[in-house]
Amino acid sequence: MGMTVEQLMEKINKQIDAKLQPLIDKVGEVDNKLTKIPQEKKEESEKLPWSEVCNRVALIAKAQIYRDPKALDALAKSDWLNETTGSEGGYTVPVEFSTEVFRLVEKYGVARRGCFPVPMKSATKKMPSGLTGVDMSYVGEGEAKPLTKPSFGIVELVARTAAGISAMTRDIIDDSAVDMVAYLTRLITESLAKREDTSCFFGNGATILGIANTVGVIPVIASGATLAGVTANDLNKLIYAISDAAARGASFYCNRGLVGVLQQLQDKQGQYIVQKPTEGAPASLWGFPIITSDAFSATPSAGDVVAVFGNLRNCYFGQRKELDILPSDEATLGVYTDGKLTDIVSAYQKNMRFIRFEVRHDFKPALASAFAVLKLATS
Repeated sequence: MGMTVEQLMEKINKQIDAKLQPLIDKVGEVDNKLTKIPQEKKEESEKLPWSEVCNRVALIAKAQIYRDPKALDALAKSDWLNETTGSEGGYTVPVEFSTEVFRLVEKYGVARRGCFPVPMKSATKKMPSGLTGVDMSYVGEGEAKPLTKPSFGIVELVARTAAGISAMTRDIIDDSAVDMVAYLTRLITESLAKREDTSCFFGNGATILGIANTVGVIPVIASGATLAGVTANDLNKLIYAISDAAARGASFYCNRGLVGVLQQLQDKQGQYIVQKPTEGAPASLWGFPIITSDAFSATPSAGDVVAVFGNLRNCYFGQRKELDILPSDEATLGVYTDGKLTDIVSAYQKNMRFIRFEVRHDFKPALASAFAVLKLATS
């Protein structure tokens, strides 16, 4: 009786899920705290120094995207989520943080929430891939146990830097009607999480391949060259393209446009094949959740990948550096167009503030054959 890599990963995933439960409870604790802020305190605000604004943005973003235990614990214990007093000389920040902002991870951050996390202490880290040869056999009393020779490939994670710089005028910053923490959190969270989803599924066009472009991932060609031409049989082929073990805990990942097409499909009995979402659970197809991500194009072309099927736990997410936010009102930046320097902007001269944010990470499937992708037909 052999133990495949899928079965081994499933066993590991169950152990990880058990350890994640306290973290999930902490998420609920923070969410409850945010939603229970008294109505009368919604318009109250406090004055914060600019550095503290950035610190709080980083803390909230880490809790949103990373579900970082320390960040979640700090938010759960914080009293600044419902403070009512302030001091002079800072930037106005309304006390209540929008539930929409705090839950942006429900729209983005699919990859980070689903992939197998791998902390990296250096720029590279090697991980096992494609474990084979772990076999078990029945033996009689006193008989020698068979010797097996397990073998596996190697996946090398290489930390890549994803970064961006946001510029804001002091007029916006000094406007007391602007919730700077919520504004910056939304800006950075959307940008970072969407970048990670895109890298996970499609790569960055250079150093990160993404699931869709990894050799060994199983392609399934759709019946048509457009989203409207996708059939139920196409999705059925995706499910059975991978092994039973790989399909355990699997989901469909796609754009909302494809979900709209699938919701119109019916079986031979006239029943819609997509089960509507329920409280706390997304829509599903034949028992497999349908997870939407804007990493998938809303207007795909013929030959494009429009859906991925598999369990993201079978994809490594190497994390070398967490979110780093650095503000400046003195920096000078070069503006590039098509790789050429076209302008120079001085924050001091233009009365602006720059916010630089970056992370270092990598995404690679631990087992390429654990994923199947649906490609539109080319003709």
